[in-house]
Amino acid sequence: MKKVFSITILTIFVSVVSTTAIAQQSRIESLEKQCNSGDMDACDALGCEFARGDLIEADPAKAAKIFTSACDSNNGSACGHLGYLYTVGNGVKLDLDLAATLYRKACDLKFYESCVNLGISYILGSGIEKSVDKAIPLLRIGCDHEQATGCTLIGNAYYNGLGLDKDLKMANSYYVKACDMDSGEACANIGLNYAQGEGVEQNYELAYEYFTKGCDLGAGEGCFNAGVMYANGWGIEQDYTISKAYYSKACYLHYKPGCDEYENLNNEGM
Repeated sequence: MKKVFSITILTIFVSVVSTTAIAQQSRIESLEKQCNSGDMDACDALGCEFARGDLIEADPAKAAKIFTSACDSNNGSACGHLGYLYTVGNGVKLDLDLAATLYRKACDLKFYESCVNLGISYILGSGIEKSVDKAIPLLRIGCDHEQATGCTLIGNAYYNGLGLDKDLKMANSYYVKACDMDSGEACANIGLNYAQGEGVEQNYELAYEYFTKGCDLGAGEGCFNAGVMYANGWGIEQDYTISKAYYSKACYLHYKPGCDEYENLNNEGM
């Protein structure tokens, strides 16, 4: 099964939850004061609050203005966040060319999520020339700096032989690294390779462990494949009830084969 070699641009507004309205307002006021005093990290955090709308009413246009000011002062994370707003056209007019430019600046400023996003932009040809060869080094930079998506996509490149020589063992090593960083997709991918014996000795026990971890991390394919194992009794006692539960979760996570198999089992009276 070909591993997916394109995903959406990463959303990287980290959420901070406060317990009371007073504490929330206090945080906003504190960030505003620090930002006005020239603390660009505080400006970036303030912009994230306006972009996200958890502690204050969302105002993406205001977030964009704050990010722009901080980015002009060479705050890498603000440049990356601003790039994302231009990618989705939230608070600003959609501009993929400018988004790619901002991702490049953020990456150069060592905001490594943006190195991955720039790599994805090259893969998709989003505001920039389509080039897997140019994407690979950027994804490696991200992976080397604990960006799970970068590692997952390098694994996919090795698995599919796109931009890199096909090498299943190398693919698996990157999937394991990404899975250890809680990439559900990577966990599902390495699980599938253990189930099929691709680049590793076939091992249903490990396949199941990776499928269920991927499922718990929100990867529909992981849930689906755990369901397949229960439905067929592969390395595990056959149990259609548990299989249906996994198919149901896969469907909930918008993985269509899960919906289809859940319906099939229902039609068969399982």
